[in-house]
Amino acid sequence: GELHGTAQRAGGQIEVSRGHDEARQGAVSSSPVEVQGLGQVLVEVNADDKKHHSTGPASPISQIVQLDKSRGTDDTKQDKSSASASSKPPKEVVMQEIDQFNIKAEINPMIEVEKQQEKLSIMKAHLPFVRLVFLGILAGWWLGLGVLLVCVMSGGIPVDIRAAWPMLPKIVTGFLFPVGISLITLIGGELFTGNSMCMLIGLWAGRVTLFELLYNWIIVLITNFVGATSTVYFFGYLTELFWAEPWHSYIVGIAVSKIALKPGVAFLRAIAANALVCSCILLGQSARDMIGKLAAMWFPIMMFACTGFEHSIANMAFVPLGLFYGADADWRNWLYQNLLLVIVGNTIGGGFIIGGAEYFLFDWTRLLANVQEQQTALIRPAVTTVAGEETASTVGRVPSSAAQDKVRSSREMARVSATLGMAGGSAL
Repeated sequence: GELHGTAQRAGGQIEVSRGHDEARQGAVSSSPVEVQGLGQVLVEVNADDKKHHSTGPASPISQIVQLDKSRGTDDTKQDKSSASASSKPPKEVVMQEIDQFNIKAEINPMIEVEKQQEKLSIMKAHLPFVRLVFLGILAGWWLGLGVLLVCVMSGGIPVDIRAAWPMLPKIVTGFLFPVGISLITLIGGELFTGNSMCMLIGLWAGRVTLFELLYNWIIVLITNFVGATSTVYFFGYLTELFWAEPWHSYIVGIAVSKIALKPGVAFLRAIAANALVCSCILLGQSARDMIGKLAAMWFPIMMFACTGFEHSIANMAFVPLGLFYGADADWRNWLYQNLLLVIVGNTIGGGFIIGGAEYFLFDWTRLLANVQEQQTALIRPAVTTVAGEETASTVGRVPSSAAQDKVRSSREMARVSATLGMAGGSAL
């Protein structure tokens, strides 16, 4: 085959070709030619070719004899640096190319999920009373059905196998219990444990008031209790699903074990439980399709169900079901020794830990900005003109030097914190 290159000379461009040698007549002269990407090339040109080139169209050059070994000289380096500088794109072009190189996310970014939580808090705060009651009962209904499914499948394991392999009922529970949460998230319902996160985010963002938050929590908590308890009563107790063994011993044992928990143990288990449940809600909102939502929500719920953490609304179905079937326990002990502590723990785990992390992960500089505005309002300067000169005075009383130092330090802290916050947000 033939090897073609391009050589530039002062008079124009010639084509350099290396092929089969042909018999030619005449003297041969050598001249260096600048070849793009190769430096200087020393070629031997047939005298007839040179003559023909000067009077007519260019004829092929017979042969490239050697490469110039002086590519490492200073002149060549200068030519290469100038060539690379001319071919280097401007800085603005490079930055535009970097900005365009963004990996397309297949999920909703967490900052958008956090903003969605703020919008949801506004919607939840302004729901009509009748609709709020209906959605609260509906959420209890879905969760109650999920509890019945878990009791049928996990309780169906023979007693001796449950005693020998206690992790089997936990595995079944972890695999099936996410059904209830998934139905609430995808179809609809107002769940207290999820609202503990959403409403607190809205409160910190200034979207809802404290009264609206407490109003939503109280109504939803009561209606969740009504929905979950009535579901297991009508469809778990009156249908006589669990009178036979091994189901009867299973549901009775769950109720007794939950009521017998120490208050501190129940409280700590409740914190972890709702932290995982609220993480499930955030992951479900970050997914963009049905399969993604179901898969994302399944893992956190599986974790909390397998580990045996305490979920207040789930307990509103598990414990009453066992009590309906004759568990040796008292309703009053359950309400005061277990349920109230679990509700508080769920609020801390889902609302303050996960909700606080989700909000302050992106918007924590708002608090520092508010502090800065309040501090600078104390020494707002008023500029007046006296005899053509500008003098600054303070509105109101002049603060002391200690107050000025405090304001100055708070300004510096807010400035540094805002810088760190922007850096952290860009990294995320």
